[in-house]
Amino acid sequence: MKVENLKYKDGDLNLHGLVAYDETVTGKRPGVVIMPDAFGIAPFVRERAERLVKLGYVGFGADPYGDGFVAKDLQEGIKYAMALLEDPVVVRRRVRAALDKIASLPQVDSSRLSVMGYCM
Repeated sequence: MKVENLKYKDGDLNLHGLVAYDETVTGKRPGVVIMPDAFGIAPFVRERAERLVKLGYVGFGADPYGDGFVAKDLQEGIKYAMALLEDPVVVRRRVRAALDKIASLPQVDSSRLSVMGYCM
């Protein structure tokens, strides 16, 4: 299994996600975007992406905040999550950016995409 950091953008904002896939499998697989909990791209997201790989998917942990931000504790995470959720247009744009990025990967069948989320 291969797990890589992946840069992508929402307008001018740099986003830092991670992608997990089985490099021994040939052909395209369905892709799943993982919108994380309030902590951001924390170890939990990597664990979920790796579980998806074992089920035959490409997992992509999306960056909801930008620059790969990870909250240091729940209180900070809630602060950032609440600020983000105040603007649904921004949330939709971040999800769309993640979907566009995973769809562009050579391992991914862009006609078979999904999004799953935690907390947000």
